[in-house]
Amino acid sequence: MSDLSDWNAILEPGEKVIWQGQSVQGLHFPGFEPGPALFGLAFAGFGVFWMVQAFANVAGQTGLAVFMPLAGLPFVGVGLNLAGGKFFWRRYVRGKTWYSLTNRRAFVASNVMGQKRLNFWVIDPATIIEVTGDTPPTVRFTGARGSVGVAGGAFEYISEAAKVAGLMRQVQAGAV
Repeated sequence: MSDLSDWNAILEPGEKVIWQGQSVQGLHFPGFEPGPALFGLAFAGFGVFWMVQAFANVAGQTGLAVFMPLAGLPFVGVGLNLAGGKFFWRRYVRGKTWYSLTNRRAFVASNVMGQKRLNFWVIDPATIIEVTGDTPPTVRFTGARGSVGVAGGAFEYISEAAKVAGLMRQVQAGAV
């Protein structure tokens, strides 16, 4: 969303973009727990075992029996997600997400699997701004939400977190 013609329909009069960025790409594992991951691998393994056995048993059969191996797919999917698949999904989503800060609002735009979303939060003196200790850090903010949904947003895993938090504080003070 760096093309200024895209912004003409979005920005209010007098509003200007002061920073744009995207997450540092790569896998991040916040909240990873080995117990659920091992359970997820076992769960997925059961699904694979089910599918292999079911394929062997339906050889030469017709009718609904040929769909029996597919019953293992949910077990494989849920198991892989528990084992860490959610971290790969989040990485994919971050790669399709862009962040923008104006002199009034914070924007999070995404285009995930053809589903475009644009959310924004008004930055005012009541907005709470937090920089996490992650590497790279995340800037979290809560305050007045301009679009439907939860009250807090974030610019996840950005290399310029300190700079962006400073810019947000300047926006709060009306200095930008």
